[in-house]
Amino acid sequence: MMIISLLELKPLPEKENTILEILQYLQDKVRLKSGCIECGLYQGCDDNQTILYLEFWQGEQELQWHIQSNLYLHLMNAMEFCREKPEIFFYEVTNSKNMELIKTLRLKDDLEEGTMEN
Repeated sequence: MMIISLLELKPLPEKENTILEILQYLQDKVRLKSGCIECGLYQGCDDNQTILYLEFWQGEQELQWHIQSNLYLHLMNAMEFCREKPEIFFYEVTNSKNMELIKTLRLKDDLEEGTMEN
């Protein structure tokens, strides 16, 4: 089971760059940790300049070790520079699909449309 951690931050305007620097540093370090599949840092184009920080973990134990580590304190520090309470979500993924799902469904639709036309 993969775990996805999603953090949504709405930074104070004067602290936006500080948050981005902290999360960039964290991302570079977390990617090297055992059990980390991937990290991502994204900035929205909305008026809030929302920042999304994602981590993908191989399992719950790896995520727990990370949360208990000193490295995680950087994430908590970044949360202090927000104008609203940050939102964090943890998703347990037991099944995932890839491009094959799209191909299968598109092919199915194409076949159904072809039979309806006849």
